[in-house]
Amino acid sequence: EIAAARARIMALEASESLVRASLLPSVFLTGNVTYADPNPKAFPQRDGFEFLWDIGLVASIDIGRVPLILAQVAEAKAQAALARDTLSQLSDSLIMELVQASFDIEKALDRYLASTAAVSLAEENLRVQMDRYAAGLALASELADAEASLLSVKLDRFRSRVAWELARATLRDAAGGDAASELGVGSSTSLASDTAASPEASTTAGE
Repeated sequence: EIAAARARIMALEASESLVRASLLPSVFLTGNVTYADPNPKAFPQRDGFEFLWDIGLVASIDIGRVPLILAQVAEAKAQAALARDTLSQLSDSLIMELVQASFDIEKALDRYLASTAAVSLAEENLRVQMDRYAAGLALASELADAEASLLSVKLDRFRSRVAWELARATLRDAAGGDAASELGVGSSTSLASDTAASPEASTTAGE
């Protein structure tokens, strides 16, 4: 959409220049050569063959079309201004989408790291409950609760991973190749690249 808006602006600006050029007068260069006896262009008239030439410059403008041309120029300028406003709105929307996607990636990554830590704690708790149950110190319901807790935090970790993948895909789609850099939103994409590292890599780094 941004590329199309930019192309429309260029086309409208070219159209405006073309219409404005109609206000300029038409200029013609004329020339004549006469060789005659007597030469009718000679003054005063003389007997005998004479070679005479002349060059002229003729300028003309259609005064009656000036109001129409001025109206066409104003219309072309208005359309170009509207196209620039549209491009500005698209640019702002893209920047907001990039920032939001970067924020969503960070949030999903934080949630993933927290849920990963919770999985480790739940696994340790299940191990303890299994040992206690084997020793006759824990009830079957306590063991079942530990297993359910582990399943719950694993599910939360899976959901956070899906959210991270979706946010990353949204960022990639919003960046749209060179469009982001042309609009001066490199800082957003840089932030995204920093936060778009694999959650597993971030977990390993944290350890």
